[in-house]
Amino acid sequence: MAPTIDSPRRLRAAQPKLLESGGYALVDALPGAPQICRVMLREAVSAARQAMRQEHDNDQAGERGGAPARRLFSSVGGAAQQALYFNEALLGFFGKIVGAPLRPSGPQGSYSYYARTGDYLGLHRDIAECDVAVISCLCDDGAQAGSGALQLYPARIAEPLSQIRATPDRGLVSVRLRPGQTIVLLGGYVAHATAPMAHGQKRLISVLCYRGDWAPPLPDH
Repeated sequence: MAPTIDSPRRLRAAQPKLLESGGYALVDALPGAPQICRVMLREAVSAARQAMRQEHDNDQAGERGGAPARRLFSSVGGAAQQALYFNEALLGFFGKIVGAPLRPSGPQGSYSYYARTGDYLGLHRDIAECDVAVISCLCDDGAQAGSGALQLYPARIAEPLSQIRATPDRGLVSVRLRPGQTIVLLGGYVAHATAPMAHGQKRLISVLCYRGDWAPPLPDH
């Protein structure tokens, strides 16, 4: 039997305030750390030598988590990213945006490298350990209209992924982060994907995952 998904009204009654504005917020620059994205870019470029290729087109995304189709490289974060991840002032800043207390869900974040033509990340909602994703754009060279954009479905949080895949243009919000910009995303609610890269485009992002003090909005399986 397919999992039951609560109505948007019920979800919003007990869940983060950020839902009221679509489940995401854009931040032009992280407060108190104006150079952090440049520092992380240097760190990520250095870590690229150890980045692992993730490539499979057999989509296995569940309603929350699973293994969405993807083509990209990834690496674990380093000291610069970790300092951002555990920064108490920034943790409070992200919590105010979300409207609920947050805590790091693990020991470190990661870097994602979209470096080849057609690299992408399929439609999914984040795993239970990533109630909130904080994604910072470190580099985006050679972008064309729509290529590499973050594709969001904020108006369809109560729908299963199968319905969204069947009508992918309905409710689509395309967000292109500029280098230095950050998005705070309720990734466990808002289905999202990364559009394929254009020829010659290189995109590099920092990804941090946080847990919230609310019940998961969707079943893990």
